Amino acid sequence: MPAAALRPCSYPGCGELVTSGRCEGHRRQAERQCAESRGTARDRGYDRAWERLRAAKLAENPYCEIQSHCLGLSAVQRLARQVDHILPIAEHPELRLCWDNLQSACIPCHGAKTTRECRHRLGNSVRPTVTVVSGPPGAGKNHYVDQHRQPTDLLLDYDAVMQDITGAPQHARPPADQDAAHWLCYDAMRAMIQRAEALDTPARMWVISTEPDRVKLSILVGRLAANLVTLDTDRETCRARVSMRPDPGYWREAVERWFRSSGSPASM
Repeated sequence: MPAAALRPCSYPGCGELVTSGRCEGHRRQAERQCAESRGTARDRGYDRAWERLRAAKLAENPYCEIQSHCLGLSAVQRLARQVDHILPIAEHPELRLCWDNLQSACIPCHGAKTTRECRHRLGNSVRPTVTVVSGPPGAGKNHYVDQHRQPTDLLLDYDAVMQDITGAPQHARPPADQDAAHWLCYDAMRAMIQRAEALDTPARMWVISTEPDRVKLSILVGRLAANLVTLDTDRETCRARVSMRPDPGYWREAVERWFRSSGSPASM
């Protein structure tokens, strides 16, 4: 495979040849400046209210939830020493004390995420192009993705994972031990999203989400720097579509739960 063409470092006046972005020296310089510009902990909003919330989070999730650099390490090495804001509070101060915007982190994973965020702010990294397609059950999310997806695009879809691990038909309830299947799928989706967040590649990716909570959805979109497509399919249309699925009663109730949770006008 031919090597990538070299180009001058993007720092003004530097002629060192690199494959992309800045040379190693100017990259490290920019990261130091980025870290210094963050100010003190109190300047960044880490007050007593934060310390109480941080302690509660570490008590509930004592091990690293990022797991980008600690998989395979010992339990002691995977202990969380930090609580990370998934979306940085410098950009989203309204989420400073939002539980859903927190994740416990070991030192290696937290340091890697901080460095990655600095690179993103400096434009010195490549990220996947991600589109989150959101809506209630029966909204037509899979159809939308099928209409727009390219052959090499990646797809993260809870229902597809459920189908693979249970062998059940698409959109069928798991045939046995539904809770076990649900948590396996949930953990698999969380792991894939965390890995997607850390990717440094120009891949194209689609994520199908049935999350009704707008804050949680905005955090998902923000952490992946994704485009959001929301399918505003009305409740009656969704109910009619899911009535053709296996176990239609279960899916009609899922539609009702989604509209109640989302606070959508269509649920009134």
